[in-house]
Amino acid sequence: MTAKRIGGVDITELGPIAMKGISKTVPMNSYCIVFGTQSLVNALAEGSSKEDVAAAACRSVAEQVFEQQLQEVDIKEPVIMVGGGTSLIEGLVHEMGALLQTEILVPHHSQYIGAVGSALLASGFIEEK
Repeated sequence: MTAKRIGGVDITELGPIAMKGISKTVPMNSYCIVFGTQSLVNALAEGSSKEDVAAAACRSVAEQVFEQQLQEVDIKEPVIMVGGGTSLIEGLVHEMGALLQTEILVPHHSQYIGAVGSALLASGFIEEK
């Protein structure tokens, strides 16, 4: 299976690239995927580095997650991030930590945690409450 590519960058490369950038240097004018992508493309065309653009993309996703899912939640430490589409992108983990002003923990094999929990529920090994 080949990894997904976003704008010529393999998704596995996005996190390390973003960690080299400064997210605040690239303005994101929209949370809409179409207009947000256009903002990133425009930033590249105007001379922003791919590192800064990658960091801005990660910041945008972190802000969306916060505003849509975490804003009304009482967040307590430790904060743990799981899921292959999020926790494996170190730039996103970094931006979420900066937004929440805390360290984000990413467990080993974090991309499998949801599947393991589902399997445990389905097997009857643990009971649903």
